[in-house]
Amino acid sequence: PPACYRASWQLPGPDFHRQATTSLRKVDRPLTRRHLQSAGRTKIPHFFQADEGLRDRFRYEVLQRKLVEKDSLQILNQGPQTYGNIIPNLPVAEGGFVVRETPAGTMRRGEQYVVIDPTSAARFASKHVVVRNIHREDAPAAVARMTVNPDQPTGVSVAYLDQTLRNGIGVEVGETVELFSAVGKQTAMADWALAPRNYVMCRVQAASLPTVEHQICTAHPLVLSVLGVENGDEVVIEGIPAGDALLIPVCRLKIFSTPAEAIEQRNRLSGGDLTTRYPSSRDALGVYPDLPWIFLDGDTRSALGLGNQKLAVVRVRASRKYQVAKEVREILLLLFLAFFGLIGVLKSGLLVAIAAFVLVILAVGAIHRRLRWRLFRKSLPVKSKDLA
Repeated sequence: PPACYRASWQLPGPDFHRQATTSLRKVDRPLTRRHLQSAGRTKIPHFFQADEGLRDRFRYEVLQRKLVEKDSLQILNQGPQTYGNIIPNLPVAEGGFVVRETPAGTMRRGEQYVVIDPTSAARFASKHVVVRNIHREDAPAAVARMTVNPDQPTGVSVAYLDQTLRNGIGVEVGETVELFSAVGKQTAMADWALAPRNYVMCRVQAASLPTVEHQICTAHPLVLSVLGVENGDEVVIEGIPAGDALLIPVCRLKIFSTPAEAIEQRNRLSGGDLTTRYPSSRDALGVYPDLPWIFLDGDTRSALGLGNQKLAVVRVRASRKYQVAKEVREILLLLFLAFFGLIGVLKSGLLVAIAAFVLVILAVGAIHRRLRWRLFRKSLPVKSKDLA
């Protein structure tokens, strides 16, 4: 009301009726049992899901004031619960696999791996599988390379998943997943001649407006460094087979580094479960820290079979075809200069032809060496002497 505002003739000093500039923060309001009961009947508002400090204060007040009975909140007045105490009581769904950590020393040739027993592996007709949380249909799925452990007991429904896979689909050790066959493009010759494929698993975020409908994607600079690419290089993105399809959808896009301001803005907007516009993996999947983000527009997400899936997971690798063309362009000028230099030095046509052939062989070897060094990092098992 007008009486709440200072008139021009009033003396300076504290005004105890400044309602227009003063607000009561929800974090400062006392929490009572009535608030907890009403929160159980109504949906938690978005600001509560997105405000990490408010959530921590809420949990603190619950524990300090003991506003929830012991039978309603089992963690009151108890020691910390570990997965080892909870896992044996979890039921295994039919057709599912209990999640375990991949053994130490697993050889990964640039892909994320799922290790299962020989009998279970015989049910799949391809080397790749789609991994999905069997208890949550709304959770994202991920593609991984399947391998067989001959020493694993036959008939035991256990799947050993890499850490990035578990974080990607939001499962913990002891939970249950299901596997489906997926068919990827066979590139064994390219793997041998150039460099094996080196994948980085990324969490999909909706692209910001300046990059929409430009056939490009953006990711954290560290992702570009791991892939061995630079700004403007072409990458290959693999999605998830849709429906009953087995073929893994693929898109080729140019990649750029995501500006720090865009990442910071998305962090501020992210929060809540999968029903919010920008869900948080911490709230929706219980994953923190999350996989690196890659920003894709709606057309690209649809082409990758993701549809409206929130917090989807894709695999990204460098385009070897583009990298070979890039290396050839860089070395082609040197080859021409060396060739014309040989013509001026060597008088015999046969010697010139032999020298040119040697130059081409050396150039091919240099390109091969540079590609393998930049695009592929071979993982080696840890030896006991390295831990001493």
